[in-house]
Amino acid sequence: MIRELKAISRARDFPIYNKGVWRLDAVFASTSPAHWMDIARADAAVDAVRDLYRSVENYQGLWIAGGTLGGLPYEKSQRKGIVDRFMERGVEEDRIVQIDGKDTVDKVRELMKIPEITEDKSVEYLGIASYPLHIARFNLVLKYAQRKGYLEGLKIIGIPTDNRNRPETDKANRPVGDFVAGWAGLLKDARRLERYGFEASIPGQNSKLYRRIRSLNSEDR
Repeated sequence: MIRELKAISRARDFPIYNKGVWRLDAVFASTSPAHWMDIARADAAVDAVRDLYRSVENYQGLWIAGGTLGGLPYEKSQRKGIVDRFMERGVEEDRIVQIDGKDTVDKVRELMKIPEITEDKSVEYLGIASYPLHIARFNLVLKYAQRKGYLEGLKIIGIPTDNRNRPETDKANRPVGDFVAGWAGLLKDARRLERYGFEASIPGQNSKLYRRIRSLNSEDR
């Protein structure tokens, strides 16, 4: 348990894009359990780019939309919803990279398939658009991957979403749920990564308690 808690503490220490970091080589919005959250993540990514580069057109980095299709046709998938939102906000389709991934660990492994990240390594600063404890989960997984020599040099940069955009009808997904599930998710991922390692950790290694907590909040798959 001590090792997991130390790993979580390190994972929570990541820079925010406009506080000492003024460069983003790629921005990443991943799917979530609610459509409005997908849109909030896509919007946060676009807003961060506009903040740093003044316009979407000035930005030469990658736009990444990630998440499993969940058995749906692509046209009805949440991932397409993120892609569509990027395009609505002025992003050219050929700048958008799409990846799979059933959960946070899986999505970090999928990032390894992007040549700009693993081959020419032009992506050093990767902005993750989500709420802070979820960004920390990506950072946690990345650090375990880097222990094994994967994704060396890649740095997670936080792009926090604004939960004030939460719809009034979204009674199942409240900020307190985000907080509880964020911590539960961090601990679950740390335990699973310590036990199985980055390569062998697969989706579905969840406790019943974690699944119950996640059902009450906006935690990522």
